[in-house]
Amino acid sequence: MKIKKQVKLSEALEEIKKIVASLEVQREVSVGDTLASLPDEVTLELELETEEDGGELELELKWKGGERREMPLIGILMGSKNDRTVMEEAAGILREIGVPFDMQVLSAHRLPDRVMEYARSAAERGIEVIIAGAGMAAHLAGMVTANTQLPVIGVPLNSGVLGGIDALLSTVQMPDGVPVATVAINGAKNAAYLALEILALKYHEIDEKFKKMREEAKREFEEGGKDA
Repeated sequence: MKIKKQVKLSEALEEIKKIVASLEVQREVSVGDTLASLPDEVTLELELETEEDGGELELELKWKGGERREMPLIGILMGSKNDRTVMEEAAGILREIGVPFDMQVLSAHRLPDRVMEYARSAAERGIEVIIAGAGMAAHLAGMVTANTQLPVIGVPLNSGVLGGIDALLSTVQMPDGVPVATVAINGAKNAAYLALEILALKYHEIDEKFKKMREEAKREFEEGGKDA
């Protein structure tokens, strides 16, 4: 698969910087009107066509496989790769409903610039809800919501000697006007359900699928096959 775009020479450097910055923050890139999810191995080819008064540069990204996917509606962030096991529970719910999402490891303390860039550009990339999971000081959700007007759902994670209580208090105690919707410690599944409820207000298809999921859960409980 490949995507390409022609740009004026005066704009070429900035366009290349945008592509590289996007790949650093996430494994997605926008070229022209195309948003694509990319693997680790990507080739960027440049072809220069000059004219007397200027010229154009053609940018072309190539990679094997990787069919174009839907633009993600939900962003899932975590402060450490060790958090993936819990945050995958949220991803599993979204996969079951069929809602496109992206998932990134972005530390509020070690990669603050990338966290802010992700949050500030999320709406432009089509994301409508962000789920952020972190443990201990757990500043990730707060930093994200400080840099976007999108709804942010915080997942306090059980890590460190306090068993997640520190993360819960850090996530839930946000000042007026900068809210984070906070679920229980390790409550990634509920974060996904809450995100779906938000999207269901706008997307009829998600609303219908979510209702069916709730009905199935109710039926399983009534039949004794599911815990409360």
